[in-house]
Amino acid sequence: MRSQSRIWAGLFVILCLTLWAVREVEERAALPSPTEHLLDEGAEASHKTARKRWMAEMHRVAPGVDWRAVERQNGIKEMRRRRDLLSSQPMMGGAGASWSEVGSKNLAGRTRSAFIGPDGEKLYAGSSLGGLWRGNLDGSNWEPLADNLYGGVQDIVILDGGSSPDVLIARDGNYLWRSIDDGVTWDGVSGLPNSFSIRDLLLLGDSAQTVLVYGSVSGQSRIYDSQDLGHSFQSRWAMAPAWDGGIWVPRVGAGAGTDVYLLHEKKIFRSVNGGAGFVQLGTVAGAGSEGRLTGSEAGAPTLYVSLRQSGNWNLYRSTNAGVSFSLRSSALSDNWDNALTASIVDADIVVYGGVECWRSNDGGSSFTKVNSWGSYYSNPQSRLHADLFGIDCFPDPDDPLNGERWII
Repeated sequence: MRSQSRIWAGLFVILCLTLWAVREVEERAALPSPTEHLLDEGAEASHKTARKRWMAEMHRVAPGVDWRAVERQNGIKEMRRRRDLLSSQPMMGGAGASWSEVGSKNLAGRTRSAFIGPDGEKLYAGSSLGGLWRGNLDGSNWEPLADNLYGGVQDIVILDGGSSPDVLIARDGNYLWRSIDDGVTWDGVSGLPNSFSIRDLLLLGDSAQTVLVYGSVSGQSRIYDSQDLGHSFQSRWAMAPAWDGGIWVPRVGAGAGTDVYLLHEKKIFRSVNGGAGFVQLGTVAGAGSEGRLTGSEAGAPTLYVSLRQSGNWNLYRSTNAGVSFSLRSSALSDNWDNALTASIVDADIVVYGGVECWRSNDGGSSFTKVNSWGSYYSNPQSRLHADLFGIDCFPDPDDPLNGERWII
């Protein structure tokens, strides 16, 4: 009897566990599927690092072979093949045939750069591995211009082609590409050294539409310029040693088209002949391994410099055109990504971006978050998405002397 009781008790326990498991499965099935999983603050960065490492480990090459260089050469070869096909073969389908884009759609991308076209009516936007796009200033009618361009677009400069289409100059890493047919075909520019590490691409704004490229090569920081609509470049300035600084040019006012401000080894230099020669104005600080430079035409102008010091990015300001600087903010927060821009019309407004956008109305002494990244999802039309890698401020085409347009 005692043995039978134990058997019945065991069966009862099994039955209870079975009923509990069935009920648990039914309750889970009745719940909606999760739409989002919340991660800790550093999860996205660590996941991205792990994903890049996994992709790199998939490539098996012989010792000493750079698979990234091989992929780039394959991409450039494909660009040439497509260009040759466009010039040698008629469109499939005969006369009157038309093509329309069917995908990909609704894919995320990292927008790096923006530029308002010469006519003041079109907005160009460049994205990482997503090419170059053009639309109206109100964000409507976007069209792709870089289906035949390998790589992404980190910086862009748009030149007035006169009676021809706009001239498109796009930077992908350390490579510059040029198109004179609205992106149907792309060609590399001439005159830049193969090992040139590009840091800034700017339009000087003079009558020649001079394009400036700043970076480093052979142990020197250098500026190259083009005055033939980006077709060819030549060295305009060089200084040793190579240092990761930056250049800034006034967008409006008396210095537009002539003045170039340079940050090199924690010092500020100014050129009044488009970057051909520089004179030192002052020193930002006594230490710093690299830096970024921007400015506001309001003032003398007012200059802002971010310096990497002991692992932190600190912000300095000059109200006398670079003669002297004062520390405004220590340790810029939010994992900022060198997206630093100042207002054209208000010298106290400076904005930087990282995971979120931070804005100062007091010359960089304090910053306020524009909005939290999570608030975007309930109001995408009026909130900024997370991860801001490009912030630009342009003269307002409708009022270039008194107004401005911010593109983030």
